[in-house]
Amino acid sequence: MVQYMTIPEAAVLWQTSPTAIRVSCAEHQIGGAVRFGRSWLIPETAQKPEFPINRDAKPAVKRAWDKKFQYVG
Repeated sequence: MVQYMTIPEAAVLWQTSPTAIRVSCAEHQIGGAVRFGRSWLIPETAQKPEFPINRDAKPAVKRAWDKKFQYVG
């Protein structure tokens, strides 16, 4: 019988954010992940997917902040 883990458990095991794992499940990058209601169940034998790192991109929040608010010095 296959043992499953939850997204928070996988996040601790793989040392990444739960959001990144949720997105990977939704994009079918984690083999054997199953949607159960509003949750995802991930097989304990599943391999960690490759998460892209874009170091040049600014966070969207920072860009929105820069555009909306101008400091007058």
